[in-house]
Amino acid sequence: PETGAIVNYTEETFIARIREVGALNPGSDMPWDNFKQMSDEDLKSIFVYLRSLPPTKHQTGPRYRKRGWTPEES
Repeated sequence: PETGAIVNYTEETFIARIREVGALNPGSDMPWDNFKQMSDEDLKSIFVYLRSLPPTKHQTGPRYRKRGWTPEES
């Protein structure tokens, strides 16, 4: 649970989150519009894959990054 929210997601919650996240993260560099247009079957497959991975602690840096940000700046 301390490594990310997906451990608490159901398949339905995951799909809903992907479909809503673009509006929740305006200005994000992540191409959320592309993901939210995926079929439910594709998103279900991604969910199953992500849930199959072992949890890991990994610092990903700031949630929002200025253009040109590099990992050295964290």
